[in-house]
Amino acid sequence: MKKGFTLIELLVVVLIIGILAAIALPQYTRSVEKAKASRILPIMSSLKQAVRVCLMETGGVQCDIDQLNITINNASGTPITRANVSTSNQTPTPINNEWGIAYNHASGEIFLVRIPYAGKFFWDIILSTKDGSCYVRGNTSHPDGMKVIESLGFTKSAGTSGWITYRCD
Repeated sequence: MKKGFTLIELLVVVLIIGILAAIALPQYTRSVEKAKASRILPIMSSLKQAVRVCLMETGGVQCDIDQLNITINNASGTPITRANVSTSNQTPTPINNEWGIAYNHASGEIFLVRIPYAGKFFWDIILSTKDGSCYVRGNTSHPDGMKVIESLGFTKSAGTSGWITYRCD
């Protein structure tokens, strides 16, 4: 009698591995994206606190981003550069191809911009320096694109022209 595996046994093993990979890979990808997205939450929290303090100090008058006295660093400790979107056509500088920051003085909005991931989805975290409100605006061409934001606890509030908006207050 010969020792070894039959072709059927090998095909069954390959089929099982394929099924497991088809289930595990999307979960892994979503977990990686959630981890990347969750790194911005402390930055957002610091910005929200700085805006609220500034608004209390100015009696509710809009704060300029330079009044916030806050340096925003990426995970490696390098300061994130910003572009003033109301005075230039610069785009926010991505850090590790993930995040950039921009400020619009006219609207008083700070944009923490998520650079597109594999062309499937992207979102902006927007903080108003007028009233301290915060929301996430997202757009996706992938059905799971906004599940990362939802899994971080943001509350869906509205959506216009393809954008989905979530409150983060």
